Amino acid sequence: MAKDDGGAAFPHETRGGDMGYQMRPTGRPGMTLRDYFANGVCSAAMTNARGLGGETDESLATQFSALARLSYMVADAMLKERAK
Repeated sequence: MAKDDGGAAFPHETRGGDMGYQMRPTGRPGMTLRDYFANGVCSAAMTNARGLGGETDESLATQFSALARLSYMVADAMLKERAK
């Protein structure tokens, strides 16, 4: 089973005749809602980050990788809660 990505974060509205406005994915949906949630978590964490200066590139890369994983874990939890 594929991981729930929440669909398009910003779907395009198109005119649907007598049906009024309908949300339809386009051929290029862009960012998923999962990506949008993860971006928010990562942005907030980076805004509040302390002590990232002076480390080696390898150390920073390890920290950023961990932050990216954590951001998607939080995003997955948000999607799960949203589905309730």
